[in-house]
Amino acid sequence: MEFDLSIVLTAAGATASAALISGLIEVLKRATVSLGIAARLVDGYEATWAFILSGALAGYAYLATVAVPDPANAFGVLLAWLGIARLAMATHDVVTTRSLMTPGLTRAG
Repeated sequence: MEFDLSIVLTAAGATASAALISGLIEVLKRATVSLGIAARLVDGYEATWAFILSGALAGYAYLATVAVPDPANAFGVLLAWLGIARLAMATHDVVTTRSLMTPGLTRAG
């Protein structure tokens, strides 16, 4: 099976990439806390890490799939980067927030 990095720059790829990045951030956060090393680098800076990791992923996908960079494709990658970063931040927020379905949690108001 071959993995084509250009899938990262599509809507479906952005969704999968955002979930991957959110999961990676959580793993890094838990690993640094359990190992006692530099937890301050991750904890509280999830949005920053989502922005950095999504930029790295989108940039790598762009450079790996485009033979000759041009402004139109670069703008598309910029949009993909921002979309992936925003989805990753939203995914992290949803996953780490307690659901209203949690027993004992009541809706305010």
